[in-house]
Amino acid sequence: MGTIFTDLQNKFDGKPVLFVTLDFTNRTTRYQSELLASALGMGEAYKANQGTGFILLLKDQTRNISARLTSKQTLNEMTAVINQQLQE
Repeated sequence: MGTIFTDLQNKFDGKPVLFVTLDFTNRTTRYQSELLASALGMGEAYKANQGTGFILLLKDQTRNISARLTSKQTLNEMTAVINQQLQE
């Protein structure tokens, strides 16, 4: 996702949003990402979405996927989706 991920993080600085990067570069980073996802209670979402090039939004209590952002969306579109999720 490149710099758009950093730009999103900056837009939501101070907001109740946790940005987590899961790294699929090699076996070691995939395993570390799996452990992190499990520790955060998002193991099911991790197992069902092993890939790159997208951002998943998960509801905080249920850890269910509420939206999927891709590089086909602009920063403003992504920001609007996250803001909408924060309102719900």
